[in-house]
Amino acid sequence: MNGRRKWFVTVAMGLMAMAAGDRLVAANPAVPLREQLKNGLRATRPEELQFVEKTVTFVEAGKLSIRTVNAAFDWARKRRPDYPFPYFERALRVLAAREGVNL
Repeated sequence: MNGRRKWFVTVAMGLMAMAAGDRLVAANPAVPLREQLKNGLRATRPEELQFVEKTVTFVEAGKLSIRTVNAAFDWARKRRPDYPFPYFERALRVLAAREGVNL
């Protein structure tokens, strides 16, 4: 009986922790695209920030898919974690051109 009770308490605690985690995720929305790109790509120069703004504007206008931007973002961060911006810009220009968008 003691083993069953211990198992039940362990399962109940796990379920409660999962429920609490879901509430925390729901209360904290995802990071906005602009912040994700600026911080994740370490964009600091005015030209870089301008490209980030242009990218966000194109996504918000529906001219460029968020999926394309995220693909370029992930690839650039894997390619050069310490300074991914140049890789992101180059990759996004190529992928956007395939969608018929001129950045």
